Amino acid sequence: MNHATWSSRHPWRLDLAAVALLWVQFGLLVLFPLVRPKPFGDEFFHSEAKILASVIRGEEGWRSIRIDRAPGPVVFYAIPYAVVGTGASDEARWTAALLWSAAWMGLSLVLLGRSARWLGGETAWLATMTLVLATPLIVYYTFGILAECLAYLSVCCWIFGWSYWISHPLTRRRSRGLLAVLAACLGMTGFVLARPNAALVYPLGLAAGALLWWKHRGASEFRSHLGFLAATLVTSIGLFVGVSQLVGRLPSNADRSPQVEVFGLALMLGRFQFRSEPWDWRHWSAPQRVGSRDYADYLAAIEELKRQEEI
Repeated sequence: MNHATWSSRHPWRLDLAAVALLWVQFGLLVLFPLVRPKPFGDEFFHSEAKILASVIRGEEGWRSIRIDRAPGPVVFYAIPYAVVGTGASDEARWTAALLWSAAWMGLSLVLLGRSARWLGGETAWLATMTLVLATPLIVYYTFGILAECLAYLSVCCWIFGWSYWISHPLTRRRSRGLLAVLAACLGMTGFVLARPNAALVYPLGLAAGALLWWKHRGASEFRSHLGFLAATLVTSIGLFVGVSQLVGRLPSNADRSPQVEVFGLALMLGRFQFRSEPWDWRHWSAPQRVGSRDYADYLAAIEELKRQEEI
């Protein structure tokens, strides 16, 4: 039996093998913590998830909930925090969050693998697994209470739903087709709730859909793809706006930082981080970035903007 035949008959074995390799990388970083992000990130998600966990356990009222930046990671990490209990130490919370996130990263790898098989067969699966496992940035970021883990999982869900839709035309009207649409909707929504600056995907998606409709408006197959895109965008935009309005009306958020400022900061950081130092994974702050050229360029740009503002 050749490799392609064996792998097509036993896809779950290959998926589990890839997940095992991913978890080996987690284990190596636990044993040899050479470089890690700050365990609790910028403290926003960690402190807010602790409060939400207390609310979930009935130990505090809902009026104490505070979400200063993105709601997605707060909910994501509040779940393992609630399991270990509000009396647990921060170290115990971090350990629970790491195990929780590592499990979801394993699922993300399976979703990516299935998507690759549907779109390009076993060769695409092998290429995808090689790229993911050879550049384990998501393993690195999972060691901090950050937004990256939920954002990564959400993007994998969107890819999974989209790849199923375009590769299984005969089952679109069945329950599996609806599940594919649901996976894509939840994936896109989770992405923007984890990284609100990713809301740029909405106008870009609408523009791409309009352009493709104009170029392929006579193709029946394309109408199905356009319908999928429209359902994903409309549902996700509705959920995103609804959650944002709900977060904005929380009593404890009356004095929160304007999201416009957070959005601008994220865009500014994105211009410099990893620009000329792709392998410098140190935390983006002065004490950790000593000698970093990208960080020095970032500080210089900030100072120049301040100077122009004073003129």
